[in-house]
Amino acid sequence: MSTPHVPPPAPRATAAPNTPAPEIRPRTLWYWVAASVLVLCLAAGTCILVFGTSPERPNPSPGFQAEFDGESSATFEVGEGESRDWALYSARSTDVVPCEHRSPSGESLELLADRYSYQSDDGEWEYVATLDTREPGTHRITCSASMVWGGGSATTPYAVGGVDVVRSADARLGLGVVSGILIPMVGFFAGLIIFLVTLLTRLSRKADLRRRQQHPWPHGPVPPYRG
Repeated sequence: MSTPHVPPPAPRATAAPNTPAPEIRPRTLWYWVAASVLVLCLAAGTCILVFGTSPERPNPSPGFQAEFDGESSATFEVGEGESRDWALYSARSTDVVPCEHRSPSGESLELLADRYSYQSDDGEWEYVATLDTREPGTHRITCSASMVWGGGSATTPYAVGGVDVVRSADARLGLGVVSGILIPMVGFFAGLIIFLVTLLTRLSRKADLRRRQQHPWPHGPVPPYRG
């Protein structure tokens, strides 16, 4: 008697192994990079505005050619090519400068009130005006009045010296203000660009991954994501 043929049992289906979700790049770490760039540039700009706009203002007295009190005069020598290189300084603040500047030829010259604002760190000297020194030779400064100071009348000390310390302090002040404003602006735009590039790239790659999962590869499993 023959035995009926029994087909072998069908192989048991095994569940596909759980594969971790692919990592989306760029990583979220770049959001922190964008925030760090903004915070660091903002802090740097603030420090420059606080400390960099108060530059050292040295005492110009070592460069003085002449020092004199009010109600007296002084002479100083100007060489070739030293136009607007000399300035008048005062030891006390005053809105009116009762001084006269005469050139070597005897011409009365106007005191040039430039935009500089300068006081030495020790508070001893202040910038008053730039002197018109286009003509080389011996110039004379004469001051003709005293001023009321501390409840009494006192002569005001004046001095003639180079204007370079004033220009240098003014340039450092301007550089500090510009840097303190530009650095935070650069940090803001750099951080914004990093944030937007990270966000848009991640959104694009997430959409691409979702599309691949919804429409699997026709001949086998979904190819690995290489974002």
